[in-house]
Parts: sequence; structure tokens; C-alpha cells
Amino acid sequence: MKALPTPSNDLTLRPLRADEAPHLAALWHNGWRIGHADIVPPGLLAHRDGATFLARVERDLASFFVAEVDTQIAAFIRIVGNELDQFYVAPDRMGTGFAAKLMQAAEAQLMSCGVARAYLIASVGNDRAIRFYEKMGWANCGTSMAEVATLDGSFSLEVVRLEKTLIG
Repeated sequence: MKALPTPSNDLTLRPLRADEAPHLAALWHNGWRIGHADIVPPGLLAHRDGATFLARVERDLASFFVAEVDTQIAAFIRIVGNELDQFYVAPDRMGTGFAAKLMQAAEAQLMSCGVARAYLIASVGNDRAIRFYEKMGWANCGTSMAEVATLDGSFSLEVVRLEKTLIG
């Protein structure tokens, strides 16, 4: 997928470069632990170490898009089909309005891929993220079990599914 300029927004997404994978993986691992370490089952936590995040990034490099501030990666998204699979904002950007701009850019990127209705999932208990997604117009479709990827297969996790119509 190519990067989509976002002229109505001062935030631009671009594809992740291979040499940036270690840095992005470290950001993702740190952010994931902040948001999830206290809410996911211990069995999943065991599958979420730094090496795992790097392997996941390197395996699916083309699905990641990053946003920079002062030449540093400040946020990223990952798109898989019609799913906004990852949405990450660096801790120092939280509460600044940056996440709303990132969501606008992510939705524009999804639309550029022809996605009419997108979805994302959030771990049950990740209430801050769920509130943010709802504020951005994503409809809470309730909880369900999802199979989340690990390097050893999949792990069943209770999640909240949110959806949004982007086109039409």
C-alpha cells in the first residue's frame, strides 16, 4: 500500500522502512505493555516480549504506516484488509489531539484501499482506547472472543469490536 497524503490534516502517514523496524517494535512493545499488561490474561502476556514484537513487525512490514514529529516516529497504524489492526500514539503525544489527527489519517488510508466499512478490536478493559474510538465515531458492537496472533499460533482473547462506515 502506498502512503496517502492527508491535506485536511497536518499529519501524514508514510510506509514503514525496513531499517525502522527495531525502533517501531520497541515503541509498540512499550506502548502495548502500558495499555495491556494489567488487563490481558497471563498466557497472552507471555507471548508479548520485545523479540516477539520485532518479529511481528518484520513479518508484516508492508502493513505498517508511521507518522513523524521532528523526524521521530510519534505514531503508527497497521492495516490488515478492512481492519485497523494497530493504532499507536507515543505516550508523550497522548492528550494533545494528536490521536484524533492520526485517526483521520488512518481512516483516509483505509478509504484509499477501498475499505467501505472498517473495524478494529480493543482488549476488554482498555477503556481509555474504547472511549477514544467511540468519540471518533466508531460504533461499539459489543464483546466477543477473538483469536489474536502470537508467534506460536493464536490466543483466544475477549475483545470489544468497533466498526465505522467510511465510504457510502
